[in-house]
Amino acid sequence: MADPKLVAASYDRVAQAATAGAIDDSAPYRAYNNFVKRELITAALDVVACGARGHRSTGAGEGIMVRVLDIASGRGGDMAKWMQCRPTSSSSEAKRLVVAAVDGYDISSESVKEANRRAAECARRPVAGGRQPPRFEYRVADCFADSFWNDVEQQALSRLDLATHHAASFDGPPADAPLPPGRFDIVSIQFALHYGCVDVASLDRFLAGVSRSLVPGGCFIGTIVDAVELSRQLREEADYAAISSHTGEGLPPPSASSSTLFRLCPLDPFPIAPAVVDRDGSTTAAASSVGVPTGSSAVLPMGFHYRIRIDASAAPKDAAAPSTESLVDCDEYVLPSDTLIRRAALVGLLPCASSTVGGPMRNFAMYAPEWVRHSATVALRRGGRSASQLSPDEQRLVNLYCSFCFVKGVCPPSADVSHS
Repeated sequence: MADPKLVAASYDRVAQAATAGAIDDSAPYRAYNNFVKRELITAALDVVACGARGHRSTGAGEGIMVRVLDIASGRGGDMAKWMQCRPTSSSSEAKRLVVAAVDGYDISSESVKEANRRAAECARRPVAGGRQPPRFEYRVADCFADSFWNDVEQQALSRLDLATHHAASFDGPPADAPLPPGRFDIVSIQFALHYGCVDVASLDRFLAGVSRSLVPGGCFIGTIVDAVELSRQLREEADYAAISSHTGEGLPPPSASSSTLFRLCPLDPFPIAPAVVDRDGSTTAAASSVGVPTGSSAVLPMGFHYRIRIDASAAPKDAAAPSTESLVDCDEYVLPSDTLIRRAALVGLLPCASSTVGGPMRNFAMYAPEWVRHSATVALRRGGRSASQLSPDEQRLVNLYCSFCFVKGVCPPSADVSHS
């Protein structure tokens, strides 16, 4: 597992740089990432609408409360998405959905401070239709610590907005009573699973917590590093380094090696043989040794240790320009998609395919057609140019990630619960 103190320090720097205006939030790759997250949130709301039941109504004929657990919530950048995104379904349940509360947890104290500042501003803004804005509240926590899920449950029990689940006089169970499951309709974790899930055991613990916290029909969404694309890019880097060291020739580096935007650094020796997916969903290497395997398409095994460094700003147009200070500089671990799917199923989290997310796992590159159309529409509305064009460095970075969408055992695994 990545050192929590180092991860916290890295994202504290991000928050401080953002406050100082050193991060270009308008960079195309950041806008692309936000577009993908909007698609995921929309899909999650459709999943919730599919499994909605009247017991979550805020009152006779009124909205159906949606409660969100936002893990690794950062600086609260998804706040507007939770307020603005709507289900695409035309069902009566979809029309009545209201995101009422978002509880966010992040390891960075600076990020949480900024998120709560934004939440305070949000609470003062009027919301379309005269509705009350959602309650946003953010706390500092190590989301992969053994105590995390119990802390989440205890906080949820103290919430006044959970009164719809209990009698008005409910004071909470005794301290030693087992905690009831199903406090949230959506659990979201963006760009973080690869920090804490280093083996099957740690992944199972995390997924069990997600499943316990979701209501039946609830949705689990997020983004992780795409193990296939990561393996390809890491091997490309290693191939270049190995050839250069053996031949002494001044070969032109691959584009990632000359990138001013990000760097990938393997910290484990490459396995010689491709990874093998076991029956339980875990991945192991048939043999391991220092060196570069000949099969460039082989997926690295679960828990393979690497580091990614992402700079503060978007890639400069001039490839020879000096890099800015690396802000995101964290150890990460390979989490193959097939392992995530198989282990999630064991705790009742089923793959949910929809026309928004295109399946349980979807590489960010596959969102490109929708992104281009979205960018063109926004540009037309604002009378400006489309920001859909990604630089080569940005494209490589975007391609490193994939989205996922699971439902807690109500909607059929292949149900199209998004766009009609």
